Amino acid sequence: DVNGPHYNPSASPPITKLTVASSTPPAETNYAIGVRRGGELHLTPLCAVAQLRPSFHYVDEARAAAQREEMGESAEHEEKKEARDEVGIPIQVQFRRRETEKAAEFRKSTHAYLHAKEEEEEWIPLVFYPDNSEASLDHMGHLYTAPEDL
Repeated sequence: DVNGPHYNPSASPPITKLTVASSTPPAETNYAIGVRRGGELHLTPLCAVAQLRPSFHYVDEARAAAQREEMGESAEHEEKKEARDEVGIPIQVQFRRRETEKAAEFRKSTHAYLHAKEEEEEWIPLVFYPDNSEASLDHMGHLYTAPEDL
């Protein structure tokens, strides 16, 4: 609360937007959602589960900026670097041996690889329905199966 007695005005501004990243946990068990209505228990199997966790991409960006500052790469240095690239400085080319399965498995478990895969993921907009809204009640109705529907 910005108006509260414990608010520090010299602190960084509060987070106004939270981004969550989804991941699909491995299907090690079978899950179902249960709803009790009228003394009956209705179970609906879940075919997929998405795990949502906060994404702290702004922390990664701040860390990268701090590392650039630490290494002395300022905006001027970047401009000079781009100017040199335009001139056409020769570069060294390396050839690598074919990657083994073990090396490929290790590479795919690195933070950089997982971060790149996360960035490739297509965003799906989330639509939130309040508890007792018409759309929420409609979706809730799909969890029930009447005996005549069997």
